[in-house]
Amino acid sequence: MILAHNGVVRETARDGRAVTGLEIEVDHARLEQILTKERARPGILDIRVYIRENKLLKVGMM
Repeated sequence: MILAHNGVVRETARDGRAVTGLEIEVDHARLEQILTKERARPGILDIRVYIRENKLLKVGMM
């Protein structure tokens, strides 16, 4: 199975406020814990993660 999520930055927040962009920071230690656990599950061959971290994602960008 291949799973991909290409999220798009919305123009408004859930509460209706305008959004100019989004910047993502990752807790790499926690991500590694999750990946280690999930890679150990039966039938899982590999898990790869790509996150556009520390870059301003503008409205409408993936």
